[in-house]
Amino acid sequence: MKNYLNVIFIAFSINFTSPVIASEKNGSAGKFSGELAELTTDSFTVNPDHICDSDSCLKLFKELKKYAKWGNPEAQVLVGTAYLTGNGLEKNDRLAVRNLRKAVLSGSNRARWMMSYLYKHGIGIDKNLAQSERLLDKAAKYNYPPALFQKATEIINFSGSNNEEGVAMLEAAAKKKHKASMYLLAKMYQYGKGLSLDQLKSAKLYKKLAFSSYRDSRKQLKSILQEVKKEQKNSEEMLSLSSDIERIEVIGHKWDMELALEYKVERMSKSNIYDGNSFGSHLRGRTCLNSSSKCISISGEDVDGFVANVMRDAQKVWSIKR
Repeated sequence: MKNYLNVIFIAFSINFTSPVIASEKNGSAGKFSGELAELTTDSFTVNPDHICDSDSCLKLFKELKKYAKWGNPEAQVLVGTAYLTGNGLEKNDRLAVRNLRKAVLSGSNRARWMMSYLYKHGIGIDKNLAQSERLLDKAAKYNYPPALFQKATEIINFSGSNNEEGVAMLEAAAKKKHKASMYLLAKMYQYGKGLSLDQLKSAKLYKKLAFSSYRDSRKQLKSILQEVKKEQKNSEEMLSLSSDIERIEVIGHKWDMELALEYKVERMSKSNIYDGNSFGSHLRGRTCLNSSSKCISISGEDVDGFVANVMRDAQKVWSIKR
């Protein structure tokens, strides 16, 4: 079961690296391009703590299948992802596509982003590059962070300048706390790759990421501060960043997948929109886009991985209850 972490999206990172960077021969360029590929993988992979291998967790996916059948787009995305990875449900690309296409009709940007990949590589559906690009563009249009990140890395020239459009996409994703985008911007500012060198902006981004222990952000922050100190270029802002670096701690709780899914299923059960009884979008051919009934459409899920949006909601609720 744990082999499922080699999810289909990891392959995307192989074809991701900018040709401009890939053509450079020096060591730092090679290292930088490798990190770009890893950042893309971060957006597509699942945290090892999110493995569903208990009987109770598998039972939750049976419940999710019910809500997916009734038209709940969140459930359709979760079920579709489970079918793609074999985590929670037996792997079945065809059923994954069926659920994700329904979620696309309801306006799910995560589903658009995922279907874009499936169309691009012909997984569970005939390859269609035009449709793949259309779906990716649509998800990016609605500022879905992983889609913005992907579009940005496709157009940025990391060995040149005039990257306003791509940088704007990364900044938009970073504002939504998309960690891969924040980290890439920090790297670009740190080494002057595709942007003017700016150690202060880089350090600020690394410090934000250090609070969640993202990759080597804390190490990079320390490196910048030491370099600035050595060159005696300290400014008041830079000094303020170093004032509490040793006290950065990750505060929070480990939220496992089962707890997150349990909360999600409970929330779905209390909704009368996708309950299998009401006159809503669960009816065949009815979606959030063409239904006259009161309906909720997902237009911008802020997620970095499989159940990150679920975890976020759960943390809000339980932090209030504490």
